[in-house]
Amino acid sequence: MAVNTSNPSDLRQLVADGYNVLAQPYLDWSKGPDGGGNGGNDTPLERHFDQFLSLLSSKRDETQEMQVLEIGCGAGIPWTSRVSKALAGNLTATDISHSQIELAKTHLLQCDPPHSNVTLLLRDAMELQFDPNQLDAVYAIFSLIHLPQQDQKTILKRIATWLKPDGLMFMNFSGQLESSDDAEVWLDGKTKMYWSSLGLLSYDQALEEVGLSVITRDVATVVEDGREIPFVFYIVRKR
Repeated sequence: MAVNTSNPSDLRQLVADGYNVLAQPYLDWSKGPDGGGNGGNDTPLERHFDQFLSLLSSKRDETQEMQVLEIGCGAGIPWTSRVSKALAGNLTATDISHSQIELAKTHLLQCDPPHSNVTLLLRDAMELQFDPNQLDAVYAIFSLIHLPQQDQKTILKRIATWLKPDGLMFMNFSGQLESSDDAEVWLDGKTKMYWSSLGLLSYDQALEEVGLSVITRDVATVVEDGREIPFVFYIVRKR
C-alpha cells in the first residue's frame, strides 16, 4: 500500500490502526526470542533504561513530586510499570492506539495494587501539550521511530521546551537512514506498519540544536526476527 508521505497525519493514523490490530500480538512477540530484547535481560535497552532510572531517582526532590511523560506506553509492561514503581511522582503514559491503552489499563490500573500514580492518555504524540519547563523527564521506547522524519524533529523540539532545566530524556531510534514511501506488512502477515529514521548524524545534530546534551549515546545491534538492526539509544539532559 502506497503511503502519502506528504501527509504525516495519515502515516500516524496508519500506525494507530496497525497497533489497534497488533497490540496483543506485539506484546507476545516482544516477550519472545524474536522481539529484539524488548524487556529481556542484559540487552542494550535494559542496560540504558536502568541507567535512566538511576539518574531519575537521583533527581528526587522531597519537596515536590516529579512529573514524567511516556510517549508510546504500549501495553504498559514492562517499562511503564517499572517507572511507576520507581517514581516519586506522577507518570503520564500516552499511546496513539486504543487497543494498547486498553491493555495498559489491565496491566496498570486493574491490577492489585493498581499503579495509582499513572495517568493513561489515548493521544497522538503530535497532539500532546505541556507547559514550558513542566516535566522532569520524558521517555520514548520504540515509539518515535513510528513518526515521519519531520515529526521526529518537531517532537524533539517540543520535548526540549516541556522539560525543566536539567530534565532528562531516554529514547531510541533506528540507526539506519530510512524514509519509506510504503508501509510494511508486519507480525501477522497482513497488517501494515510504518517506521522512519533520520540517521545517526542527523539525530546528534537535532538534539544539539534543541538544547539537549548527550549523556549516553550507544549504537547497538538488536536482532528482530533473525535480522540484525542497528538502534541508537540516547539519554540526554536539557541544558
